[in-house]
Amino acid sequence: MIMQYYPVPKFMFIATHFIWQASHGASVFTYIFVNKSMRREAILMIKSITRNARCQHFENVNSRVNPA
Repeated sequence: MIMQYYPVPKFMFIATHFIWQASHGASVFTYIFVNKSMRREAILMIKSITRNARCQHFENVNSRVNPA
């Protein structure tokens, strides 16, 4: 709140934003590490994303060969 009204050093600005993000995002990792079903779903989601990312490179490749 103070940063909105008074000038603060840049390191304090960065540190407070990092602490805020860490405090609100840390619970996600706790759920994934503790809950087996959420962990399994997260792994499947990451696998499907990486699998789709690999296949996208070959979508625009023309597989027909033009005879000379």
